[in-house]
Amino acid sequence: KAPSKPKLAKKRSNLGFFEEAFLGDQSSWARERVHGDAIVMAELKTNVIISDEYTFITGLSYHLSARYQRPISSIVITLQHGACMFFAGSFEAAYVMSIFALPSQLLPTTNKRNAALIQDYMLEALGVRPARGFLRFVPTQEEHLACNGKTAAGEIEELEKGSRHESRQDRRASSPVSHQGHDKTGSGSRVFNILRPLPGIGIPTPDLTPPGSAGEGLSTMPVRPSFGLGTEGDPMQDEDMETSLPQHQNQTRQRKKSFVASIFSRSGN
Repeated sequence: KAPSKPKLAKKRSNLGFFEEAFLGDQSSWARERVHGDAIVMAELKTNVIISDEYTFITGLSYHLSARYQRPISSIVITLQHGACMFFAGSFEAAYVMSIFALPSQLLPTTNKRNAALIQDYMLEALGVRPARGFLRFVPTQEEHLACNGKTAAGEIEELEKGSRHESRQDRRASSPVSHQGHDKTGSGSRVFNILRPLPGIGIPTPDLTPPGSAGEGLSTMPVRPSFGLGTEGDPMQDEDMETSLPQHQNQTRQRKKSFVASIFSRSGN
């Protein structure tokens, strides 16, 4: 029985609701994945001459990785040291650092905590007091942050499309429509097989009569004796059968003799 139109509309509305909820979860998942691997870039300029640039940049990279909770592969640092810098009315040791990241990584509370921790690290690694350092947090939108030929917004969109395509394929594979089609086809074949007549059903089988011996000549087929109706095990029925059998045999012999005599009489004439 086909479902009514109101029921179909209700099912479609429910399907649309769950699909939107599922796609919303996929969108948030794709965004979290891109934001978790997005690059955090730090530009550092200082008038201090750094003798071991490799050690300094490596230490600062691991520090920023811990601060922004992302892998070391997502940290980019550019260093310009020994620059001519006039800071707060003097040429004493100072630095300027700019940090570029997504807005979700540069929230006010996050910047407040990281400002103190980063400047404490610069005091230990570079020997410059926090008062002679300047930090600038630059939030960058997804559309303005790109790597590997894709912006962060474009990468999120590609992940959402891929997840939608996979979810549609999964729903098609698990949809009951295909199973119903198979069931309908199978039931139709079963009905067709039932309507098809089976061999040997309803066709009477003839009773085979063994051929007579050569000595009997051209004898006619013996007539099957008819017995009276009676119940099984009735003694009267058994007596009738015993008396009727010899009479039938005598009649058959007389017919054979008369037939043979007529043949010889014709040949004599």
